[in-house]
Amino acid sequence: MPYRVGCDVMSVAEVKDSIAILGERYLERVYTPHELSSSAGSDQASRLAARFAAKEAVLKVLRVTGPMPWRDIQICRVSDGSCRVELAGYALAAAEQIGMSEIEISISHHGDVAMAVALGEFRRLGD
Repeated sequence: MPYRVGCDVMSVAEVKDSIAILGERYLERVYTPHELSSSAGSDQASRLAARFAAKEAVLKVLRVTGPMPWRDIQICRVSDGSCRVELAGYALAAAEQIGMSEIEISISHHGDVAMAVALGEFRRLGD
């Protein structure tokens, strides 16, 4: 199997509630500085919910069973408006262990729902 797919949905209201209840503690535990700055503005909760869904979709691609630091998976905004995945720490080690060479991501949000789809590609033999 050369590919794995993961998807997830997230309620924007849940993210708003987490921000209201836990504030900076929640934001700093789950999101990287880049994710926070690229999500700033009036639609912050929607953008963060989409990034949370993306992190969950990546976890499904990696098939990680134990705890994973949320910030080891970063969803980076690219200049053309798309997003890319950057792995670090445990997430990077998990990807390397299974031979995952690339993870593509697509995220979206509308109303109170955010969603993401991740596609992981394995290295070809001999690479």
